Amino acid sequence: MILVVATLSHAQAVDLAALPIEFVRPPASMKPADQDELNGALKRIARNAGTTTPPTGKLEKAWTELRRQDCATEDACVSQFAVKAGSLYGLYTSIDTTVKGDVVAVGRIVRDDGKVVRPTVSARVAKAANVGWSAQVKQALEQLVKQLDPGTLPVTREVATRPVDPPAVVDAGVAVAVVAPPDAGVSELPPPPPPPLEASPLKTVGLVTAVSGGALLAGGGVLLLIGRGQASAVLNDDGSLKAGSGAAQAAQARSATTMQTIGATLGAVGLGAGVAGLVVWLLAPEPARPVVTAGPLPGGAAVFVTGELP
Repeated sequence: MILVVATLSHAQAVDLAALPIEFVRPPASMKPADQDELNGALKRIARNAGTTTPPTGKLEKAWTELRRQDCATEDACVSQFAVKAGSLYGLYTSIDTTVKGDVVAVGRIVRDDGKVVRPTVSARVAKAANVGWSAQVKQALEQLVKQLDPGTLPVTREVATRPVDPPAVVDAGVAVAVVAPPDAGVSELPPPPPPPLEASPLKTVGLVTAVSGGALLAGGGVLLLIGRGQASAVLNDDGSLKAGSGAAQAAQARSATTMQTIGATLGAVGLGAGVAGLVVWLLAPEPARPVVTAGPLPGGAAVFVTGELP
């Protein structure tokens, strides 16, 4: 993989769109004017770190169109904001005020394609005497942006390109030859193993049919033999009941006759199925085996692969 990055002037700054700061537990005294001042301070701090930010009107329009409130947890929210603001990167920042009065700033930077280029970091500024809350927030933002270091991000997205593959010679989809350059050393290598051959499904169908037919033939033969044994006990050779036979013997004769009929039918069906399955199994086509050959050429060598293509 080759990475190609456009050459740009060192004076060009990183394009960064900062989302409005999310105030998690602001003090009760905070006013909308304080929020605007701190958001403006964040943009100034980011610009001083080597970035350029879109105009305020464009940022406000992007925030209005975003219509999402999950940027604290979802990277897609931050990347969508960057796209709407026309920037390569989006910056999410939150400010939390602890019970003790400490200010904690949390932030991360996400590229417009959703890739997190600066994972989440945090900065804490302890409450100090004679230092107002807004001043604490600005100090925390300074430390946060310093950790994120947005000015060192690439000014453009890296473009990945693939190296050009050497041309291959294809002859009617049957043979493939790759010729080594004249100055390249040629060594004899064993051909790669052929791909596994897939057996024809007709082989399996024929085998299953033949086995099933054999089972039916065997079952029919057993029924036929049992029926004949029962019939011989109550019938004469001409099929008539033996002398002295009653109703029980007549019923046994009918049962034996029925059993012989069923056995003969099953045997005939099984024999036909077995023969058909055997024929299918024998006539099923064999998979074609690919053939790999190698031969010298002037200034190089060639490898040919022939066989049936999928």
